[in-house]
Amino acid sequence: MASGAADQRFSTRRPRLARLCALLARCVTIGAVLGLACPFARAQTWDVFGPLDAGQRVSQAQSYDQIWSTPARTGTGWTMVWSAGQDIVLRRFDDQLAPLSDDTLVNTTLGQQVQDEPAIGVATGGNFLVAWSERYGYDGEQMGIFGRVHTTWGTPLAAEFQINAVWQASQWRPLIAPTPAGGFVVAWSGGWDGDAFIRVLSSGGAPLGGDVRVNQFVNDAQVDPVVAAAPDGTIFVAFVDFSSHGNVGSGLNLWGRRFAADGTALGDEFTLPGTYQNGDQRVPRVAVDAAGRFVVVWQDDLADGDGTAIALRRFDSAGNPLGPDCLVNTTTAGNQSNPVVLADPDGSFLVAWEDRSTGLPRLRARRFAADGTPVAAEFAASEAGLRAERPALTGDPASGAVWLGYDVWNGSESDVHARRFQETAGPQIYCTAKVNSQGCTPAIGVSGSPSLSSGAPFTIAATNVLNQKFGLLVYGFGSQFVPFQGGTLCVTGPRRAGSQFSGGTTGGPNCTGTFAFDFKAHVLSGVDLALVPGVTVSAQWYYRDPPDPAGFGSGLTDAARFTVCP
Repeated sequence: MASGAADQRFSTRRPRLARLCALLARCVTIGAVLGLACPFARAQTWDVFGPLDAGQRVSQAQSYDQIWSTPARTGTGWTMVWSAGQDIVLRRFDDQLAPLSDDTLVNTTLGQQVQDEPAIGVATGGNFLVAWSERYGYDGEQMGIFGRVHTTWGTPLAAEFQINAVWQASQWRPLIAPTPAGGFVVAWSGGWDGDAFIRVLSSGGAPLGGDVRVNQFVNDAQVDPVVAAAPDGTIFVAFVDFSSHGNVGSGLNLWGRRFAADGTALGDEFTLPGTYQNGDQRVPRVAVDAAGRFVVVWQDDLADGDGTAIALRRFDSAGNPLGPDCLVNTTTAGNQSNPVVLADPDGSFLVAWEDRSTGLPRLRARRFAADGTPVAAEFAASEAGLRAERPALTGDPASGAVWLGYDVWNGSESDVHARRFQETAGPQIYCTAKVNSQGCTPAIGVSGSPSLSSGAPFTIAATNVLNQKFGLLVYGFGSQFVPFQGGTLCVTGPRRAGSQFSGGTTGGPNCTGTFAFDFKAHVLSGVDLALVPGVTVSAQWYYRDPPDPAGFGSGLTDAARFTVCP
């Protein structure tokens, strides 16, 4: 989603929704429904996407600021790097976010002054590179770019090393993309006036050439480069021009340039936006899919008419535009800023950003198909009540899991957080059930297909619930993780879907009770007009548990999330 963690791709082998919906994917034209800035005519399929948890703090240390959280998929787990006080720290986690290591110092021999702005990239062979800005002048003057390569298991291959060869003035803010040859390409800003640079490294961090200046025009500053490498080795770099040269438009402008796998230029620099050229374009990020198509997102001054907005444009492997500039956000009040993007090998992609339209900044996101079509409306990616900033994305190519890293202000300092999402073709089970009075953990389950045209029911069931008690299914059109009566309410705006009796054995309380409800029949009844094809539903069972040790006399299962299909 391919700067640093942003170019980690998600879901190469996950099944498509067509398998679930029996190829019943010829649905309404979402563009007409949502009034999108980029019109399209292709019919859409829908899958299931949503959070698996509320997110959690991943750093052990809480003193000073923990910021610049940047995640990556490493092996079968995850690694997060961040800036802690004046140092670079990493921590490893398993697939379920359980820690596999303590906070681990990366810059073990470079400890003078400030080391910050970390990035992480994972090579195809499994090694990962952590790079950062050092502000002491270890490279010979002012600031430099340093890095350290680790194995999949987090073991350093060697000590820190200098990445930039050109050391005059300052070099700052590295971003990393893996190369198909198994190494890395690192981009950064540097020089007296500010230029954009890249350098290609091996999987062990050895330079495979010198520093390559990206920009051809050198007056004023051309900085903040981001980089992605296509499967054929083509390197795509986007950067910000402060000079307003080329009569492109007023303000700061975005430019791009392509390079061969060895860093040789494949042509001249070219402008990236086609429509949104006036005003400032800042904070570019780029990702690439398996077909070599690049998507560039940026923060734009004028795109939505109120504050800054998030825009995108797609390009083929030769640098040709694949359509016009598109507006990503539908929340237009205030500032939308700091976008990141994660691309799926099939061309679909996810964009996340900061929403500053109300009160505390909150993260929002939106998913897009391979042709740039929005798959669904934008959604809140961080929980309400948190001051969440600086998003970063990475994903798991096998399972459709997505990690969102972000910084949360706790009132005195910032802490780094992570939150997991998942994309699947079928229903998902998520959230945490409330242990009942008999020590049992009730469990929700689903069977059948949520396709309205199939003949079979779509049943939402529950097991391990208290016997001989009444309960009901609550559902909503979003997922949340809110403490409720000693458990967790996992659905937003819950609605009731009818009463059930758990049955089970008679006599004393035990866990032999069950529930089962045909949700498809509920949809087809027309009692809830919001239940239409394409809507994603979250559901959870709520039931009576008079001996509830929490004192509320209630029980809660975990939750199921699914998309209603035609």
